[in-house]
Amino acid sequence: MLAAAATVSVPFIEDRIRSSGRTSSAVPTTAPPAPPPTTEGRPSAPPTTEGQPAGPTKAQYIAAADKLCFSAFDEAGDVVKTERDPLRRFEAIILIHDDLLLRWSQLAPPHSDEAVVDRIVDLHQQGRNEARRTAAAYRGGDSSAYSAAESRGREADAEARGLSSAYGFKVCSKLGG
Repeated sequence: MLAAAATVSVPFIEDRIRSSGRTSSAVPTTAPPAPPPTTEGRPSAPPTTEGQPAGPTKAQYIAAADKLCFSAFDEAGDVVKTERDPLRRFEAIILIHDDLLLRWSQLAPPHSDEAVVDRIVDLHQQGRNEARRTAAAYRGGDSSAYSAAESRGREADAEARGLSSAYGFKVCSKLGG
């Protein structure tokens, strides 16, 4: 049952491990649940002389977000290499995902793209929330809740990956699943 849930982002992470040859250090695997990131605290772009927010270009935004995702995949790859317990590995990756989503939600997207970017980040947050429910159900031995949470998480992640890819993300379009 946990095998499917413990593969969140793992195929991409394992590819990164094989290609990097990195060694790693242990990553803490338990922490209190993080509050969900919001886009409300995101900095707004300074206004231009015409009164419209300047903000980053789409290419600049994608590069910044993909850099965050790349770093998170790298960190998760270290966990996959060092943590042998599937549940602890899964929970450690959830914590990394929490940090990634918090950082990503704080990036100011191009003004005209705020709605689509908010939707992408929100879907990833939904997937992460379902991953937490999956882990809790597994711990509690509730296979029905486990299956339901895993299914909802995979749906949210698949939609997020599709929107991310369509938007132009290269690395962030590999999150979840």
